[in-house]
Amino acid sequence: MRIILRTLLRQGAVGAVATHDLVLHRSEGLEDAARPVHFRGEVDEEGPGPALSFDYRLREGPATSTNALDLLRLAGLGPAEAVDG
Repeated sequence: MRIILRTLLRQGAVGAVATHDLVLHRSEGLEDAARPVHFRGEVDEEGPGPALSFDYRLREGPATSTNALDLLRLAGLGPAEAVDG
């Protein structure tokens, strides 16, 4: 991902990137060009299965939650300590 973004920046590209990499914006060559923002999301454990929802309000800074890890845990695909500890 870093190589692709650096290449695009060298070519003058402008755009948005969605990623679960919480430190990508601090990579060499990206720190001056990147502006981390996020949506706040939450996992709803009620109903037939876990559901992830977002409020779609753009906030400054990297994400403050690990909802993707929560979904993996709820689906039985990740260790509980990755989220709980």
